[in-house]
Amino acid sequence: MVNTKDKEIADLLESIHQLKKMQESELEVVRTEKNDLRQQLEEVRASKDKLKDSYEQEIERKENQLKEKVDNMSKDMEELRELNAKNEELSNENIKLMKHNEQLMRENRSLSQDLGLQKGFL
Repeated sequence: MVNTKDKEIADLLESIHQLKKMQESELEVVRTEKNDLRQQLEEVRASKDKLKDSYEQEIERKENQLKEKVDNMSKDMEELRELNAKNEELSNENIKLMKHNEQLMRENRSLSQDLGLQKGFL
């Protein structure tokens, strides 16, 4: 009977030993998976940081382009205002010259009639 008890104990110890080996093996697999996941996480973080930097650089580039366009538009608008003012000034001058020309034509006709010219022009 002692022999069977010793055999049972030995079998139980062997089973425990086998279970312990299986647990250690599974634990090693879990540790390996954990390390793989950590590495993947670091790669994802690095990729995320790289994308973030790239995105921020692109935003800064676009903002600079937009500022440059706004500056150019401001300069263009100022030039347009100046040209419009000059155009208005030239239009007013043209109107004055046309009125002066009409006045001179009337005087010419009047003088021509006074001198008796047929066509009314000097």
